[in-house]
Amino acid sequence: MKIRNTGNAYSILVGIRVNSSKVSMVDQLPITIEPIGDYKTFVFRYDGPWKGSILIDFYTSSCGEYERWGKLVDLLTASSNPIEGAYPSRAELLVRSFYIWFDRHLVEIARCMEVARWGSITVFVAVVVLLVLKSFNILLHWLRETRLLLR
Repeated sequence: MKIRNTGNAYSILVGIRVNSSKVSMVDQLPITIEPIGDYKTFVFRYDGPWKGSILIDFYTSSCGEYERWGKLVDLLTASSNPIEGAYPSRAELLVRSFYIWFDRHLVEIARCMEVARWGSITVFVAVVVLLVLKSFNILLHWLRETRLLLR
């Protein structure tokens, strides 16, 4: 079986499961696959049916941290073709990068949200006070005009 790394960071293969059963590899794991088009050929023993799937477990770098990923591939397809993209997609990496960034900056985000919340409350109170004062001014003006009409 061939696995190709289509990403731009190293992938580290840590295990392969065929139809949920861990297989023993000829090569010792973990195995590092270099970025951008590098591929490795793996040999493992499997005596089961050629129906089902292979789950490839690997780590890859995302925002400077290694994250665990899995790739599920049809067994028949994998037996005759290299498995492309044994690596998370760009969208997956982008989402993961945002997740890591938010996780690292959660305290700062919480502080900003607190300031925004208190700012919103302050603005709301100010608007309510202005509306009350404006309503009171309109009421006073109406009362003055009503007195003038009554005289």
